[in-house]
Amino acid sequence: MDDIRAINTTMRARSKHERWAHLVDRDLDWLAALDPALDLIGADDREWSDAAGEQLVTTAFREAVGPWRGPSVVTKVLHLKRLRLFPRARRFPP
Repeated sequence: MDDIRAINTTMRARSKHERWAHLVDRDLDWLAALDPALDLIGADDREWSDAAGEQLVTTAFREAVGPWRGPSVVTKVLHLKRLRLFPRARRFPP
């Protein structure tokens, strides 16, 4: 729930904790499969395909997006878990 608190206080989200309850305190194989070193921008085509990047990211979205958890909020949480793979959009000016 610390992640939800973080997106609500620093990323302008308004996501209720109970919306994420089914993802808390359990093994998330799909998240564990995402290599923390995989870099969306830095990986070349071979690294991306060797890591099955497209399949893993698709699975992450399929598992995390749901009622009251749309892509814009899910990407904020996934950014906290895999900084290099799910960039966070920033408002400009900073």
